[in-house]
Amino acid sequence: VVIYVMEQAEVLGIIGEGIGAMLSLPGPAAQASLLVSAAAASSVTDNIPLAAVLAKILAVNPLVVGPEGSNPGSPFWWCVIYGANLGGNITPIGSASTVVAMTIIHKNSLPLTFIGFVKVASAFAIVQIVLAIGYVWITSLVL
Repeated sequence: VVIYVMEQAEVLGIIGEGIGAMLSLPGPAAQASLLVSAAAASSVTDNIPLAAVLAKILAVNPLVVGPEGSNPGSPFWWCVIYGANLGGNITPIGSASTVVAMTIIHKNSLPLTFIGFVKVASAFAIVQIVLAIGYVWITSLVL
């Protein structure tokens, strides 16, 4: 429903233009920028609708699809997958597991605020995102 509404309101087109500009960067920069932007968006939205929206946009982008049609081996798909999943670890509202973690923290009366969580989690998330970028770069060179 969310994707259909965004498509009808032409929000997907606007996001698609931004992603198109991002994907026109040189290979590694395009991959890194897509992964980081997906992670940033995922930190404040649910990762499943975000991945679905980005998949719909990538499916029609000529830089991803290619002249032969769909290219499931494109590193851009992996950038969306890793970014949408790892970005949820940055904030306590970004994923179900961080919501559960904050519930347990508050249940045990531990002093951790939203900002405190972001400060602690960001360090781990940045390491994970950098590793994911490196992995995508290496695998795109090998494949």
